[in-house]
Amino acid sequence: TFTELLPAGSREKLANARINCLYYDKDNSMWIGTGNGLNRFDPVDSRYETVLLAGKESSGTGLSVSALCQSPDGALFAATPGAIYRLAADGGNTQRVAELAGIPVTFMISDASGTLWGATGEGLLKIRRAQLPVSHFTSTATPKFISPGEITGISLVADRIILVYRGGNYEALNLRTREKQEYKTLNGGRVVGFYALSDNRMAVLSENNLEIAGGNSRKSVYDIYSWVNKDQLRQAVFTCLLFDSLSGFWLGTEDGLQLIRTDSAKHRVIRSLRFENQDLKIGRVYDIESDKKHHIWIATNDGLIYYNPQRGDLYR
Repeated sequence: TFTELLPAGSREKLANARINCLYYDKDNSMWIGTGNGLNRFDPVDSRYETVLLAGKESSGTGLSVSALCQSPDGALFAATPGAIYRLAADGGNTQRVAELAGIPVTFMISDASGTLWGATGEGLLKIRRAQLPVSHFTSTATPKFISPGEITGISLVADRIILVYRGGNYEALNLRTREKQEYKTLNGGRVVGFYALSDNRMAVLSENNLEIAGGNSRKSVYDIYSWVNKDQLRQAVFTCLLFDSLSGFWLGTEDGLQLIRTDSAKHRVIRSLRFENQDLKIGRVYDIESDKKHHIWIATNDGLIYYNPQRGDLYR
């Protein structure tokens, strides 16, 4: 059963109702990038904090945060339309590490060496750490764009392989050998998400299909599980993907969610939530994350949704 609770003043806890991205860090904090600033959910005190990116309150909000990631040293990176910021793991000063000149970064990752990689409309963004004894980036770093053309997303596999999504194709770039392999989605759809599964397989989400790939085999999820509704997949426009600890695929869409549970053989479409005998639309889903308690966090264009699988409740 899915229910929704709207505590009084809950939306004032966030910098903005539009949630662009989520990141669950090594200290069990959930970072929330919004259309008007950055928030952190403190799991100890169960409260939201506003994080000032540029060191003063006037610039802490008003910056749309489009991507988040964490480097091996624990620092958090936040991408905005104008720059990428580094937030030190010890809570020290926030540092502006790269100028973006209005180029939006839609996805961002850090590899094992601390190099930043970003997906943009100009190509694959790469920013190296400064070769200095101090673990800082140079404040005047100029982003380097490789693999020109629109990159719709990136993912990191086992700290050594970057998956680059480009339309209906995706490339596997090995950071050690520099070898690159190219793949194409089964239906030619634009790739929007990827998730590494525990059995050396990967889930690849295109705009209207979910594929499971492993070794030399690639199949649509409805060819693996006969109970999955093919028409429901084809009619959706997917935006993001999460595979949870209960063998469930959470698929974000332009107008809600689809949930595929392989443990109970169920495929659900969830476009609205019930609250006080009303149907409240979920809206467009931008990102889905899971925390160490296996709770699900869902970023939408109308707020943050939190799902507790033990209780079966959804909160906005």
